Amino acid sequence: MKGYLQSFDYDVFLSYGWAGNLLADEGDRGWVAQFFEHLNRQLRTQLGKSPRIFIDRDASYAGELHDRLAQALDSSALFLFVVSPGSCRPDSWCQQEVARF
Repeated sequence: MKGYLQSFDYDVFLSYGWAGNLLADEGDRGWVAQFFEHLNRQLRTQLGKSPRIFIDRDASYAGELHDRLAQALDSSALFLFVVSPGSCRPDSWCQQEVARF
C-alpha cells in the first residue's frame, strides 16, 4: 500500500532515539509511542485516510544503518526528527538517518 503521496511508500519517516520508545507504562520513554499515535490520528483527520508512518519499533542494532531503515528512508516523503538525548549522540542511528535522508 502506497502512502498519501503515491510516489512514496511512506508519508512520514519518524526518526527518534531508542531512549524514547518504551510503552507508556514502562517509564519516561513512552512519549514517542504516544506522539506517534497522536500524529497518526491528526494526519488521518486532515488527510481523510490513514497515513503511512514508518517507525522502527524492533531494531536494536549497532553499527551501520540497517538495510530495512535505509529502504524506508529512501521511500518516505517526509522526515520527522524527534530530538531526544538518544537521538543527539554522534554515533546514533538518528544521525545516520538524517545524513541518508
